[in-house]
Amino acid sequence: KAIPYVGGISAISLCLIFLLFVNFNIPVLIILLFSLTGTLDDKYGFTPYLRLIIEFILIIILCFFIHNNLSILVLIPLSIIGVSIINAFNFIDIKDGLATSFGICFLLLMTNSQLMPDDFNKFICIYLISLISFYYLNTEPARCYQGDGGTYAMAAASFASILYSTKGLGVINTQLIATESIDKFSYFIDLNKNLILILLILIAIFPIIFEMFFVVFVRIKKNLNPLLASKDHIAIRLSNRGYSTYKISFFFFFLPFTAFILSILNQFSFNIFSLIAMSLFLLVFFYRFLMRL
Repeated sequence: KAIPYVGGISAISLCLIFLLFVNFNIPVLIILLFSLTGTLDDKYGFTPYLRLIIEFILIIILCFFIHNNLSILVLIPLSIIGVSIINAFNFIDIKDGLATSFGICFLLLMTNSQLMPDDFNKFICIYLISLISFYYLNTEPARCYQGDGGTYAMAAASFASILYSTKGLGVINTQLIATESIDKFSYFIDLNKNLILILLILIAIFPIIFEMFFVVFVRIKKNLNPLLASKDHIAIRLSNRGYSTYKISFFFFFLPFTAFILSILNQFSFNIFSLIAMSLFLLVFFYRFLMRL
């Protein structure tokens, strides 16, 4: 029976509509190319190495566009982080609604970043509505799936948001102050709102980065190719122990959702749309969960 991987088609359609009728935007074009790559991979099954090459090329272009004057010493680790996030999203797309709910909560956090330009933030807000609608059909029992096309689009949108938010790193004032204690030194960092947002992003992205490195570590330990599929995922382990897909999703999106709430408290302001989107997401989540009881 054919699996309806319509997440990629949904993302491609949204990107095309935005580019043609709202505003032409290079990061949105890169997201479109990522989604197209994933959708073709769903259809024809690219080799892992070909996927990696395409991912690195697109990530490098995205990094150069958002951070204009990057040195090679910064570009290389930034590209590795970007490709890691792309594959980390894909790693958790193994349970109904898991990747979609995480993507929604992470992008909710990013809509509150005051460092993102208005045109890209507008795209993220429209994309969130699309994801919440998709989530209704993607939760258990799922009738449609993200596939590589959908997860690549979510990951690329998330990484582009992170790049925009880290552009403020150059003006962040961090100051280390040592106490005059003989026994020990205590160090303090002067945190401004931008730095706190970046710390919240690190907290929010932690679940999927940990998942990816955990699975890769287990596969290497078992002398398996880390680029090939296996059943070492945390979500599968939790499922085997009797956890429902809704509980598993909650474990993964708890940190980005908490980071979203903390970002509001940090800035004492919020994007009104993000609050509406959060309410819609919770409404869909609890409705679908309660309908299964």
